[in-house]
Amino acid sequence: MNDSKPLTERALRWVGDLDHPFYNDERQRYVWYEASAIGFQFMFLANYAAAGLMLWIGGADALPYGLAILIVTIVVAITVLGYASRRRADYAPELFDVLRTRGVLVVVINLFAVSGLIRAFRDLDSSGEGFTGNLADGAIAGVVIGAAAGGYSLWKKSKDASESEGQ
Repeated sequence: MNDSKPLTERALRWVGDLDHPFYNDERQRYVWYEASAIGFQFMFLANYAAAGLMLWIGGADALPYGLAILIVTIVVAITVLGYASRRRADYAPELFDVLRTRGVLVVVINLFAVSGLIRAFRDLDSSGEGFTGNLADGAIAGVVIGAAAGGYSLWKKSKDASESEGQ
């Protein structure tokens, strides 16, 4: 292992066991990377679906557990994106990605998890008029506005890309 690399990178390489002799064979390494990507994506979607289901069924009582699942999943995703970014392998989804069947599924599962969070927060205040009820109402508005802004951004980016290709 190269000790000149930053501690975080060395730690992540250790977690991934990337210096194992198994990785010396290029085909094995490639297949393992594909399998890891599939496993990560499956875990990501399953965690969001499980958290959403948990929050819809359990309401406010499930909030600490659902939040824990979501926070851990988000931290793992940030770690993956950060690791790839440090190697200049950035990825930003485009409209095409979201409109594919898989993209629609990802959006639906994420909205399901967010809607479960909103439901659980609304349950904290049975009248819906207190702090948590208002917070949930604000979250609903934020999701709608954020989805609209994100959709517009993807549409604009896609439009700009197609116009620049046409010139």
